[in-house]
Amino acid sequence: MSMFNKKGYSRFAHSAIMFFWMAVIAIVLSIAVSVFYSQEIDVREIEASLIMDKIVDVFDDSGLLREGIICGDEYCEGFNIYRESGLDFEVIRNQGFYFKIEVFDDGNIVDNPIFGGLSSYNVECGLEGKNFPRCINKVLELENYRVEIVTGSNQRGERV
Repeated sequence: MSMFNKKGYSRFAHSAIMFFWMAVIAIVLSIAVSVFYSQEIDVREIEASLIMDKIVDVFDDSGLLREGIICGDEYCEGFNIYRESGLDFEVIRNQGFYFKIEVFDDGNIVDNPIFGGLSSYNVECGLEGKNFPRCINKVLELENYRVEIVTGSNQRGERV
């Protein structure tokens, strides 16, 4: 039996062409997958916004300061921002998040500011750069109270 057909091609020539195209397809797929999975997602500003929303919900009651937060010139006994907002203390402290809340009554600060997370973010929030946290500032005008809130996140998104 002859190894050549009437046209003179070897039956192994088709196999070589098939393996060539399989290799090309494999290389293209591996390049596409590596490009897709090498992208980083930056969710720092979105996470800071989510924390801000939870904290604002604690203080804002349809334009009024929610009851049970301020008693005289200090925070009410038993007021816990973590419990009231549904934030997890361990996550805020250990995962690269930050918040600072200051309440003013007719221009005078009420009690001490409430801090959560990494205190170094108090300075780093004002800095620009790839490795610094993204922060959001918000001021609420509620009755005769002004609530200034800063939230930040340096929780880098994982690779896709």
